[in-house]
Amino acid sequence: MTRDFPVSSREDGRWVYQANTAAIKYIEKPAVQQVIPKYALYEMELANFLGYHVNKSKCLVLIDSVKSKSLLVVPMWYGDISENFLELFIGKQFADSAALMQFTTGLQELMLIGSTGAFEMPVYTSDKIVFDYTYDAGASDNEVWRHIEIIIDDNKIKRFTSTNPKMNETVTVR
Repeated sequence: MTRDFPVSSREDGRWVYQANTAAIKYIEKPAVQQVIPKYALYEMELANFLGYHVNKSKCLVLIDSVKSKSLLVVPMWYGDISENFLELFIGKQFADSAALMQFTTGLQELMLIGSTGAFEMPVYTSDKIVFDYTYDAGASDNEVWRHIEIIIDDNKIKRFTSTNPKMNETVTVR
């Protein structure tokens, strides 16, 4: 971890591994891991340095056991969907819609690591899976921060989109 997330880094926006606070936890998500078998999944606390601000957060880190490389999935509060993470699933075929839904549930749980929001309003159809990432807006109902779609064709993932409904900005992963 110290190689990929070094304390000595001076890059603004960097994520840093601190052994004394990382609290590394191995994660088992069989429906996801069978799709990306060369990766081991871990949850750990990293520190983010942005200017003078230091934010600690739980993050998802995938370790490629073949190449000994890591893939950081930052919490959704920090940005948006993790493009590098979701690219791993583009083109993946599932045996049936039940297997795809089971995978989606596991994927959502991984995407929420380090975030305080929730996924709500899931809708499953033959060509897409849609859900909203919401956050607590105080006295009012939860606000939608991202509207996420998984576009599928014959139980095969074609792309992911994440739209910020307030800004009307969309990130697409193909």
